[in-house]
Amino acid sequence: MLDDIISSYKDYYYSFANLLLLHFTLTYVPRNILTTRTIRQIRNGKIGFNTILVGSNGKALKILRSFTGHKRSAGYKFIGFVSIYEKVSLELERFCTNMGSFKNIEKTIAENNIEEVIIAIESNEHKELEKIITQLQRCNVNIKTIPDLFEILIGRTELSLIEGIPLLHITTELMPVWEKNFKLLFDKTVAILFLTVFSPLYLFTAIGVKLSSKGPVFYKQKRVGLHGKEFSIYKFRSMINDAEKNGPELSSSTDPRITRFGNFMRKPGWMKFLNFTMFSEAICRL
Repeated sequence: MLDDIISSYKDYYYSFANLLLLHFTLTYVPRNILTTRTIRQIRNGKIGFNTILVGSNGKALKILRSFTGHKRSAGYKFIGFVSIYEKVSLELERFCTNMGSFKNIEKTIAENNIEEVIIAIESNEHKELEKIITQLQRCNVNIKTIPDLFEILIGRTELSLIEGIPLLHITTELMPVWEKNFKLLFDKTVAILFLTVFSPLYLFTAIGVKLSSKGPVFYKQKRVGLHGKEFSIYKFRSMINDAEKNGPELSSSTDPRITRFGNFMRKPGWMKFLNFTMFSEAICRL
């Protein structure tokens, strides 16, 4: 196409129009078909998001009746409910499974693959709201509640109307998804550049660690990340191999477990460099 002879600018416009039409056909049309099909399956109840109610009395019963009283599904598959004070409406148990107390909410969510949590607590239970939200934030679920709790909520909220019921979507995320993705891309780019530019220093450090004592160059440690998930980090070893075989111990400048090269690595300037290296390596594995 680049070698074609162009007789006028109309040919450029014609080629651009064809390219635009082709791009539209190959991207928008299939996406629209898939989206329409997914929405239809949600409305027919073939696809649903596992949901539990936090609450066990009138408001929880009202929400459950509203969602289950329509022929068309809103996408919520109610697995059950958990109670705050273990006082349960017998009528609610007729419509939904009692999944116990809120004390065990994290276990309940994990065992049942819960994706949505709707808070429907009574007025006398408002004092428990902060504790409820704090505990749910560790579970990586979407949190919604009814609007009369708005005044005591902390964080950013989004109002949506579902089956005639106004629900507030609670989130403490300060960055939208596109900003998170952009930041992750930026962090990875900077980390890769940093690791590439300073690779000779890493080679020098690795040789120093290997010559100073027997054992591997790196050692692995566990850290706790987002939503309580564990991940591994790799650090240059500054102590003798198996230094923590008898359990973790506090280190000091006179610790006999530190190798000769390890003392050099623990100098403030070099330590900051190695810490940034560890940070960059962890980002690249995200």
